[in-house]
Amino acid sequence: MRKFFTFDFRYFRGDLFGGLTAGVVALPLALAFGVSSGLGPSAGLYGAIFVSFFTALFGGTPTQISGPTAPMTAVSMVFIAEMIANFDGNVEKAWGDEKNFPEKLKEEIFIKHLDGPLFFGSTASFTETAKQIPTTASSLIIRLDKVPYIDQSGLYALETMILDLVQQHKKILLVGLKEQPKFMMERIKMIPNLIPTTQIFENFEDCVNWTQIHVKDEH
Repeated sequence: MRKFFTFDFRYFRGDLFGGLTAGVVALPLALAFGVSSGLGPSAGLYGAIFVSFFTALFGGTPTQISGPTAPMTAVSMVFIAEMIANFDGNVEKAWGDEKNFPEKLKEEIFIKHLDGPLFFGSTASFTETAKQIPTTASSLIIRLDKVPYIDQSGLYALETMILDLVQQHKKILLVGLKEQPKFMMERIKMIPNLIPTTQIFENFEDCVNWTQIHVKDEH
């Protein structure tokens, strides 16, 4: 026990500057991970503190630096594994249920596919979505079947895109919305303020049936 609490002051200067350097690097990274997780910056801060504390308490090496990168990698691994499991190990994104989409509605409805979790690094394409929608389209179907998770950055990118389209008086239809993305969207009132619950569908077939009743063929 005495050896356990022994500290060699010969390395105090190196330990001090090493700790300060790691703190400067890890602090903004931890805050960013907390924000992107949707739990807020404090969650990332506490995560970094406890990881460092328990690493120092239970072991390590003289050159080891602990930070939030390692747990984030583990979290990302879970999301990727879940995504692959959802499609029976097949990473190809096939949308065979759209083959019989009514021909008369193709000019009225634009279909947007989202593949995989929406992280802060995968939201750049949202800014271009509005430009891709034909002027003839009055409705947008967003396929979320393959989106098991959405972080804070992805949520706000999605909200910005949808808000812009709603202001253009376009209907937004969601297909295959999972529990976690739905919770995030309800938390900021995107559902039902921008997207009514009547425009959220479990499968593409139900969505198509709805469009045949509520979307007029004007072209």
